[in-house]
Amino acid sequence: MTFKLKAIPLFAILMVLFSTSRAQNFYHPDTIQEIRLTFAQSNWDALLDAAEPTDTYIVAQSISLNGTVLNTVGVKFKGNSSYNANYAKNPFHIELDTYLSQDYQGITDIKLNNVIFDPTFVREALSYNIVRKYMHAPLSNYAKLYINNSYIGLYTNVESISKKFVSNHFGSKTNSFFNCSPPAGAGPQSTSLPNLSYQGTSASSYTAAYEMKSDSGWNDLIAMTYALSNNIGTIENVLDVDRALWMLALDNVMVNLDSYIGQFKQNYYIYKDDYGRFNPIMWDLNMSFGVFGMTGSGGSLNTTSKKNLTHTLHSAESNWPLVQKLLAVPSYKKKYLAHYKTILNENFVNNDYYATAQSFQTLISAAVTADVNKFYTTAQFTSNMTTDVNVGNNTAPGLSNLMPGRVTYLNALSDFTATQPTIASITPSVATPVLGSNVSIAATITNTNTNAVYLGYRTNPLAPFVKVTMYDDGAHNDGAAGDNVYVVSIPVNAIATQYYIYAENNTIGKFSPERAEHEFHTLTAAYATINKGDVTINELVAQNVTGTTDSAGDNEDWVELYNTTNADLDLGGYYLSDNPGNLTKWQFPLNTIIPSNGYLIVWADDEAAEGRLHATWKLSVGGESVVLTSPSLDTLDRITFGAQSTDTAFARVPNGTGNFVKQAPTFSANNEVIVISNDTFTVTTTQSPVAAGITSGGGRYVQNTSCTANAIPSIGYSFAYWSESGSVVSSSSTYTFSVVKDVNLVANFVLTSSLINRGDVRINELVAQNLSGEVDEAGDFEDWVELFNTTNSAINLSGYFMSDDLTNLTKWQFPANTSIAANGYLIVWADDEGTEGPLHASWKLSSGGESVVLSSPLQDTIDVVTFGAQGADTAYARIPNGTGNFVQQATTFSANNELTLSIKSIDGLNNSLRLYPNPTTSKVYLEDNSASINSIAVSNLMGQKVYLAETKNMSAASVDLSEFPNGVYILTINKSKMYKVVKQ
Repeated sequence: MTFKLKAIPLFAILMVLFSTSRAQNFYHPDTIQEIRLTFAQSNWDALLDAAEPTDTYIVAQSISLNGTVLNTVGVKFKGNSSYNANYAKNPFHIELDTYLSQDYQGITDIKLNNVIFDPTFVREALSYNIVRKYMHAPLSNYAKLYINNSYIGLYTNVESISKKFVSNHFGSKTNSFFNCSPPAGAGPQSTSLPNLSYQGTSASSYTAAYEMKSDSGWNDLIAMTYALSNNIGTIENVLDVDRALWMLALDNVMVNLDSYIGQFKQNYYIYKDDYGRFNPIMWDLNMSFGVFGMTGSGGSLNTTSKKNLTHTLHSAESNWPLVQKLLAVPSYKKKYLAHYKTILNENFVNNDYYATAQSFQTLISAAVTADVNKFYTTAQFTSNMTTDVNVGNNTAPGLSNLMPGRVTYLNALSDFTATQPTIASITPSVATPVLGSNVSIAATITNTNTNAVYLGYRTNPLAPFVKVTMYDDGAHNDGAAGDNVYVVSIPVNAIATQYYIYAENNTIGKFSPERAEHEFHTLTAAYATINKGDVTINELVAQNVTGTTDSAGDNEDWVELYNTTNADLDLGGYYLSDNPGNLTKWQFPLNTIIPSNGYLIVWADDEAAEGRLHATWKLSVGGESVVLTSPSLDTLDRITFGAQSTDTAFARVPNGTGNFVKQAPTFSANNEVIVISNDTFTVTTTQSPVAAGITSGGGRYVQNTSCTANAIPSIGYSFAYWSESGSVVSSSSTYTFSVVKDVNLVANFVLTSSLINRGDVRINELVAQNLSGEVDEAGDFEDWVELFNTTNSAINLSGYFMSDDLTNLTKWQFPANTSIAANGYLIVWADDEGTEGPLHASWKLSSGGESVVLSSPLQDTIDVVTFGAQGADTAYARIPNGTGNFVQQATTFSANNELTLSIKSIDGLNNSLRLYPNPTTSKVYLEDNSASINSIAVSNLMGQKVYLAETKNMSAASVDLSEFPNGVYILTINKSKMYKVVKQ
């Protein structure tokens, strides 16, 4: 067995929760995103204004995100003071999955801010760039927004603080979660503000100030405010104090007064993690760097007053208990000062903030100049970097006017002229410790009080740090007493131990690293090397009702791992999780051995007290993910599964390496032998069963045409484990066999079912809103699905399933003797009226969009199609017929989909005119050597013109269809010649 010390990059540990869902590309700070919304209605702005008071979405036909098109998305205006029905440039909330299950780079919510209070266009992006160095905060950059091909303007593009956000950062999403901004908006008239003051035990006293984003949580919020106001000694049990201190320091340094420390005490979120602590998250930084001037204590500040804003603002005022109560604790104040000084030195003393602001302005300059809807002039965009600009009732100080003066003021204060402790020469006693041992960590620390040095450590990146005192007394292996060498011993119970050191004196503290607790040092222990593919997630059961029981006799769900190698492997220190946002949710105990070519069962029951291999989570029968990762958080294997059935396994076939199938469980055994059914066979030969190819020892019978079993094709199945009920040598002996699926051969059928390969039968066309088209046997206009047989032989669909629910594949089954002719069609009426005929499904199609799936009796998927919102009497059909991509077009009931309009032109192309490519994914080019193209129009199949261009004796032109949905269009040249164009 080999061991190695693998360095864990700080960023990898720090960003562990972002590994699967953080869309870095869409929020990369050095990029401008291009977002194009298409509304079917020309009065989209009026529709959004009308919907804004009720906070409801309007349907956009499509959205293009950097060229990736998604259909049917929800759009609404957002904002309080930044929204106005008279504005040409309002802020947007775009929800990609309002109507369809879809995302872009894992993102479903897009928040676009209209830069109403910032002539520089950089305040919000710059502020988030700074905040993310010290605490969890949204990603941000810029986006150019077009609507119906008109440029609306440049926006800041800020990651939504949603349940997905807190899951990524805090490892859960169902705990108490609040937007700390008044739901009705804050203003001078507001009396209920989210200042975290205790207002009694009734939730009604808090609802006007806070917006709850979770299903419950008022009691948790009340308990936290009570501790803050009345029992500060317990505050660390209910609040991440370190993050709160970072937030208060950041708001103050950056003069961000439209925040907790300003008049309205708002614009932040709090989320309660799995350890019971609320975590603050900063939000809405568009008025940072002094734009909003109201502290709530006196009138509005001018630029000079903003420069000289005290760093302890509100520390003696009860209306800001988060400031008053925390800074009244001497150690918390010293930590606050340490964080404050770190922010000041890393961003403003060195002028780094201004260099970043300049780089942002260089990036966006052209987009801002082209933005005719911006709230300030292009000249002010440039001048506000250095010079104050009036912004309504406020003043936006020039950045280089405000911050250098602020640095001068702050650095002259006694709290910041005081000498900080120094922390140097941090040295573990063993560089690569052994798991289960103890390690001493020493550091040289000066300018500190002897009893005010501690080390914080943890092995779970989401957990609070355990704080232990460091000593310089000569009695803790620290050398001589008073030599400034401080030492503490900590246990090494995990591969990665995160730690930091803190020291303070009578005035101020110091952290190492200085960005702690957001950043930290890492002590890495030795661990066994397991490469990707050595161990795989092999099988799971997410609803174990009557199957194998654990050591306590309980029917618990389980996950099976398989060792694909010829050597025993030690999984000690590795992780298994059901949450890609929290990879370290459960860790394998030390010395967990999985044998060579063997199996290991982990019980997914959240009952760790029952044994070493009982995970701290449960499987969801509705579907989720399971991830196996190394101690350095490299993914070794990950699977995602959908809804599971009772006592059914989700297993790899072939064992250890193949794709996943649903089948009977094979607990801690090879997945490839699956008993499907028992049946009685008659051997129609005078040969004995053994001579006929049936092996009595449980061997496999692969193919023998002398055996029949209700006309079952013998390809793909084995007959084994037989018992005899007749004579061995009789000419018509009867035997009973178990039928097992032979995974090494094609097998998409069961008893009495025909063999159908994937692609033999396709979902070819559907109509989800049949108002005036074909009628069924009862004379009703019902929706329908058309299947197409792509083969030259008739196919029997008996026993196969069709469903509109991907989590319930067996929703409707084809009746016995259902046949689809060679190269023919079969119509299934989707009307939920089974009494009207054998081919009436037990479900209806949704005109808003859903999925249709065709599957085998074994629930192997034969074909699946997912469609968006459908129009009346419009088909969603494959082109070319049976094999192509889906387009929207006129219906071709039980006929070739290309007959609605031939792929060839309606009018024959003349010798001089060329039109290509057709079908197209974007542009169609026209060439006419007679130079006679004078007009071009494009209409959809409803006759609505979607494109019109006047030309004059042109010999070449092009039409860009990239912004239009896939489908069939009519291209008309010179108002007379018509041609069919397919966009796919």
